[in-house]
Amino acid sequence: MRITAISLGSYGDIMPFILLGEELGKRGYEYSLATFENYRDVVEKKGLAFSKISGDSEEMVSLLLGNSNNTRSEGINGISLLLRKYPELYDDFYGACEKSDLIIYMQFGALAYHFAEKFHIPVIRTFAFPFDVTRKYCSLMDTMKRDSLSCYFGNIMCQTLMSWAAIKTVNVWRERLALKKMSMFGNYRKMNGKSIITLYQFDEVLANKDKRWGDHIYLTGNWIRLTKNEENEEVKKLCQFIDQKGGSVYVGFGSMNYDKADELYRRVIRILLKENKGIIVPKSCRNLINREFKEESQRIYMIDYIPFEQFINKVDAAIHHGGNGTVHACMRNGKPQLIMAFGADQVFWGGQCFYLGVGPAPINIKKEINETEFKNSIIDLISNDKYRINSEKFSTEVSNNGIVIAADIIQKNFPLNQK
Repeated sequence: MRITAISLGSYGDIMPFILLGEELGKRGYEYSLATFENYRDVVEKKGLAFSKISGDSEEMVSLLLGNSNNTRSEGINGISLLLRKYPELYDDFYGACEKSDLIIYMQFGALAYHFAEKFHIPVIRTFAFPFDVTRKYCSLMDTMKRDSLSCYFGNIMCQTLMSWAAIKTVNVWRERLALKKMSMFGNYRKMNGKSIITLYQFDEVLANKDKRWGDHIYLTGNWIRLTKNEENEEVKKLCQFIDQKGGSVYVGFGSMNYDKADELYRRVIRILLKENKGIIVPKSCRNLINREFKEESQRIYMIDYIPFEQFINKVDAAIHHGGNGTVHACMRNGKPQLIMAFGADQVFWGGQCFYLGVGPAPINIKKEINETEFKNSIIDLISNDKYRINSEKFSTEVSNNGIVIAADIIQKNFPLNQK
């Protein structure tokens, strides 16, 4: 059986699909990952087939998240702009989908739906945040009151607006595919009247499933493959630094392409230095550290790429952007976390962490931030013992086999001998 997965976004969006491909490959499936060209090497080095989707991950993250104001209108305009900018996307999706027996797509890969309909190929949706309609919460609108009709209609609005952003392109493509036009209220949750299997890449403890969603929707847990701690020199040096400082905090904002990143790191580092904490930051901060924190550099450790799970269990807390994988890693290792969200589902995950009592309320960096409140949130993170207690309590409820669970569901519904 030939499976094509389509994932467009940051490295954190792509890596789970690489891991899924490795797991399905072991089970005998042919697996191809369709994504941006800048991920070709990492995909092919894992022995997976690669299919190019036009565009660039940094441009997409910057336009829709990092450097956007995260207003609904700006997000919609950003999606529309990218679709207009890359007219070759039609051929990219066509080529990726046409010879597949099953298509798996995430969020911005949903354009594959129309090719799947044309070629009569079954699909699986997957998301790293709740996206189906529910009253429990609204993951893309953080102002909605929980367990309310506002959440219910907020979710409908989010889905409708995202559909509206692409509707012109969608209907041009559907005409080329000889399909009927789709309304902006079109239902991406069903195909040919049948509910589409949906895999959510998070654990029940972080956002429990709405019982009304049905049996075709699964919470698999975070898609990660844990490895034993590497005994290389870089990991050893980092662990020595953490041990020597007697209390360290990790600060990192993933692959967010954000023009004011230096200013954000600067503000956080200054506060943590005054609190006498060791600080771990990515090497992208090198120029900032050399320019402004040279005298305190012995208290700051810059890391290149070290898997988060290799060291997170040794730090006191983490300050990060609120990506699905990082949230789960902190929870899995019982570490308090403060989320400085760039928008979208990051604000939601920050709210969930606050709701569970594993960290302070998230800081939306796109909004005006009171300096005193900013400082108090960081001090609260590292001094309020309830966050550590709650984090340790919930750590046992965070899975580490989400990839296996997802692959089991796929194999059960689409066995190898099925065409």
